[in-house]
This record gives sequence, structure tokens and C-alpha cells, in this order.
Amino acid sequence: INNNLQSIEQIDQKTILLGDKMGEMFQFLAMGDIAIVCGSFMPNIGGHNVLEPALLKLAVITGQYSFNNQQLVKNMLDQEALLLAQNETELVKILAKLLESKTLVKYSQAAYNFVQQNLGVSDKISNTIFCSN
Repeated sequence: INNNLQSIEQIDQKTILLGDKMGEMFQFLAMGDIAIVCGSFMPNIGGHNVLEPALLKLAVITGQYSFNNQQLVKNMLDQEALLLAQNETELVKILAKLLESKTLVKYSQAAYNFVQQNLGVSDKISNTIFCSN
């Protein structure tokens, strides 16, 4: 975010937590309202898990480089359960929009609903494969 960080903080005096330790992300996520999945903003990483913050009812923002989870990201975007920022400028605009309470609630609820609607998908697929004769 570099140059834009100051403008984000001026939108409203919110706390921003940056976490990068394996095994601690769920605790960081549980303290927030918005999750920015940063691994999707760099072309050589391919994105990180967008379902964890969605399960905790956070509004989730991802970047354009999410090739590790292409279908999942597409499905969530189609259901407006995920926000896509192509660059830093868009990220700042999305954050400003989310800080309007109705917008934050809308995307947080949509993300959570997406996870709830897709619980048990692995079991359904394996039952279809192994139980069909």
C-alpha cells in the first residue's frame, strides 16, 4: 500500500493489523472486519485462502493474481462474496467503500453465506464417485 497507507488511515481511525506468521492468521482474522488476501497482489505467489476470512464473516478483498484458487475466486466473485482489487488505487477505493457500514455488512454476510452454502462439498463429490454404480 506504501503511499496510500496514510490516506487509508485518514478515512477513519481504524486499526490495521499485518500478520504473516503461519498458524496465527486465524487469530488475526478473528479480530477484524475486513481481510486483504495479500498473496494475490503479487504475480509469483498466486493467492492465499479466501475461505478462512469468509468463514469468520469478514469482507474479503483479493488481488488479480489468484491462480492457486481460480475457480473458487470466480465463484465467490459471481456471488458478490469477494471483492477484487486490480491495484493499490482500487484497493484504497474498495476499503473506503467497505468502511460504509451497510457495504461492509453486505460483503461480510455474502462471504459467510458462500462458505455455509458450500459446506460438505467434498463429501458430496466423494459420495457421487464411490457410491454410484
